[in-house]
Amino acid sequence: MSNFDDLKNRLKKKKELTANAPSKPEVHNDSSLYDKVIQEVKVASVTEEVAAPPPPRKRAREALSVSPDRNTTPPPEVPVLSSSIHTEEAFERHRADALRALATVLAQSKPNFPITDSTENSFFPQAVADFLTDLFIRQTVEVHNETERLEAEEKLLRSLHGTPASDPTFAKPLPPAEKERLTGLRQFILSLWYLIASHWVHAVEGSADGEGRYDYLVYRFLYQQLPEEVKYTAGRTIALATDRWRRLQKTRWQSMELLAYCLHDYHTGVTGATESPIVPADMSLKLHHLLVLTFQVRHHYAEARQAYVDLTHGNADWKMGLYTGGEVHMRRSLERVDRNRVSHLLNNEHAVSLLHGLMEMIRFGETEMEAADKAVFFSTSTGTP
Repeated sequence: MSNFDDLKNRLKKKKELTANAPSKPEVHNDSSLYDKVIQEVKVASVTEEVAAPPPPRKRAREALSVSPDRNTTPPPEVPVLSSSIHTEEAFERHRADALRALATVLAQSKPNFPITDSTENSFFPQAVADFLTDLFIRQTVEVHNETERLEAEEKLLRSLHGTPASDPTFAKPLPPAEKERLTGLRQFILSLWYLIASHWVHAVEGSADGEGRYDYLVYRFLYQQLPEEVKYTAGRTIALATDRWRRLQKTRWQSMELLAYCLHDYHTGVTGATESPIVPADMSLKLHHLLVLTFQVRHHYAEARQAYVDLTHGNADWKMGLYTGGEVHMRRSLERVDRNRVSHLLNNEHAVSLLHGLMEMIRFGETEMEAADKAVFFSTSTGTP
C-alpha cells in the first residue's frame, strides 16, 4: 500500500470518529441584541457627559485683593494738601517777606534792657500774642501736620509785616502782690521770644556755609510734590535739609507753646483774672532764673545746663513701690535725702518736652546765634561779656 492510500485511510477514520462524537450545544449569536445594548450604553455615556459639569481643573493663582475680611496692613496715608502750593516765584517772595518781618520784630523786641521791673520799652507783638492764645490756650486753630504748621506760620509772618503793634498788657503797671512773679515772667517772655525770632531766621537762612537752607525744593518735599528727576539727582541733599528744618521747627513750636502758657499767666496776673496759672509760681521763678539770670545776664552756659538738669530731674526719690514706713527697704539715709529734696518733672512728659525745647533755644543762643543778635541779647546792664 502506498503512502497515499495510508493517509487516505487515516483521514477516513478520523472523519468517522468525528461523526460519532457527541455534538456541542449550538450558540446563537444574536448580533441584533448585542448591537442594541452597545448603542444604549453609548447613548447613556453621552448623556452623562452633557449633563455633568466639567471635571475640576487646577485653579490658577489669584491676584491679592484687599478686602475687609483679610487681616492686611492698610497702606500709609498720604496727607491731603490743604491748599495749592506756591510757585517758585511766589515762594521766594513770601520767604523774603518773612525774613523782613522777623528782622523788624528783632529790631523792636529788645529783651527789656537793663533788667529792671520797669515796663518801659517792653515790646511784644500783639499778632504773636493773638496767635499763641488762639493756638494753645483757646485752641480755636487746629494744626495736625507739618503742612498746616507751615501755613499757620506763614499767616503769622504776614501779620507782622509793616510796623506791628505791641501787646498793651506789657505797658500796664504790675499789681504789688504779684510784682516779683510777674516781673520775672515778663522778662522770661521777652527773652524767650527774642531767641525764638532769631532761631526762626536761622532756620530759614540755613547755616553760615549755606547748608540746610529752607528753599523751594525743601518746601516741595514737605508737601510731597518733589519731581522724580530731582529726587534722583539731589534727593539726599534735600532730605538732609528737610530733616534740619523739621528738627528746628519742632524746637520752635515747643518753645512757642511754653511761651503761650507763660503769656497766659502774665495776662491773668496783670488783669487780675481769677483763672489759676498754668505754670506754677515756683516753676516760673525757676524758669526766670534759668534763662534770664543764669544764661542771659551772667552768660553762664554750664550753670544753665545744671539748672535745667535740676529742674527736670532733681534729686527727689523715684517711688519704687516700697517706700512707706515699716517696709524692709526703708533706710535712715532716706530721711537725710528728704531734707534736701528737689522735685522733678519726669512724671510729666509733656512738660519735659517743653523744657527740652527751651534748652535747645539756650544751646542755639550759645553756639549758633548771629553775632549781631548775640550782642543785643547779652548786652545787659552788667556789661557785655
